[in-house]
Amino acid sequence: MFSGTAAAGCTALGRFAIPSFVERFAQAGQPLPLITQLFASSYGLVWLGPLLVVAAWLAGHARLSALVGSAVLMMATPIAMFAAYLPLFRLGTLF
Repeated sequence: MFSGTAAAGCTALGRFAIPSFVERFAQAGQPLPLITQLFASSYGLVWLGPLLVVAAWLAGHARLSALVGSAVLMMATPIAMFAAYLPLFRLGTLF
């Protein structure tokens, strides 16, 4: 459940929030911050987390499954939030 929530949140940010920043930064002729560019191009990789959770659970490793799910949530969420908020801090310097 944790990894699915993280994957859904990262996908929502990657699909809906980040493209608006791409457009605004392109209009100003400035590149996006590197972390945001990396996140925008690879946010779909977070869906490997739920797949690993299910694979570990089906293999009979319930604790490993829980550990992977928790780790995905604890790593993916802060990275996604940082990548989404970093352009907001730089918007004031664009115009």
